[in-house]
Amino acid sequence: MFIVELLLPFALFFGEWSRAIAGLGFIGLQLMIWFTGNFSYLNYLTACFSLIAFSHTFFPWITPPVAEHPSFLGDLALTVLGSFFVMMQLIRLWHHFFPDVIWQRGLNYFAPFHLFNPYGIFAVMTTKRYEIIVEGSEDGIEWKEYLFKYKPSEVWRRPRRVAPYQPRLDWQMWFLPFNHFKEQEWFHSFLFHVLKGTPDVLKLLRNNPFGDQPPRYLRAVMYEYEFSTPKEKRVNGSWWKRTYVGPFSPVLSLPQSISA
Repeated sequence: MFIVELLLPFALFFGEWSRAIAGLGFIGLQLMIWFTGNFSYLNYLTACFSLIAFSHTFFPWITPPVAEHPSFLGDLALTVLGSFFVMMQLIRLWHHFFPDVIWQRGLNYFAPFHLFNPYGIFAVMTTKRYEIIVEGSEDGIEWKEYLFKYKPSEVWRRPRRVAPYQPRLDWQMWFLPFNHFKEQEWFHSFLFHVLKGTPDVLKLLRNNPFGDQPPRYLRAVMYEYEFSTPKEKRVNGSWWKRTYVGPFSPVLSLPQSISA
């Protein structure tokens, strides 16, 4: 990964074969990530972008031939435009490590055009996997778990392959542990509609343990998930092992006028 992302990009500044090797490296990295994780359509999209590293020589049946001797004005325009893009991207990189209000003003001017970006999906990579589990109860003592279609829930359930599909609800659930419950307004709305029994919201779930009658109480709790070892998998058939961390939300209920 470090070789492909930090060293191989410099090959783009040389001949077409050098660029082609870089393009193959980029696509190969996306393929390896695809085999080991679920990033919805992101790997496919990045692989498509990597095709620009290949000249028309490699795809003569797709791309038309270009002039062997482009005009001086054409070369000059591309050089000026390319230099501008490189300069602005360097400013963006500098501003990332050394923030300054002057640089930010300049970048804000071009922000609506989405031309110069950090190009990073995740600013910080986590080392632990926390999952938010939604549970309902009729008496506040016995709790039943709502099951999602794709995200981890039961420890014996195999992780699902979703790419290139992006399950929006399950994807958003993954980000919940990174912020306090009070800051998650969309999650507040989701819990409200689960308590209310809104059919369109309940359809987003794999299993509703309460059927047509919503529970009286609802809560969200946090677990730490880890993959089982091969030995644990052989013994009990579980793909995951999870440890209870604590409550993520308070116990919620609806006023009688709303729930009715």
